[in-house]
Amino acid sequence: MARPRIPNPNAIMRLTCRSFSLSLDPLSLIIFIVLSAKYGSTYGVTFATLIIAALLDMSEIAGLIDSSHTIPRLGIGRLAIVDLVVVGLGT
Repeated sequence: MARPRIPNPNAIMRLTCRSFSLSLDPLSLIIFIVLSAKYGSTYGVTFATLIIAALLDMSEIAGLIDSSHTIPRLGIGRLAIVDLVVVGLGT
C-alpha cells in the first residue's frame, strides 16, 4: 500500500514550530550582539547555544521536509533531551 500524500499532523506542527524557532535565531543573535556591544561583555556560551539551536532546527526541518525519508532524524526523546540541553546552556 502506498504512503498517503497528506503529511502527518504531528509533522506539520513540528515543522511549524521549528520554522518559527529558526526565524527567531537570527533575531536573538542580533539582540545579543547589540547587548554585548552596549555592555562590553561577551557571553560565548550564549552565542554557541544560538548556533547549535540554529543547526538543530535546520537539520530537523530538512528531515521533516524530506519526502524520500533518506535523511536520518533523531527520535523524539533524544530530540527533547538535546533541546533541553540547549535551553539549559543558554540560560
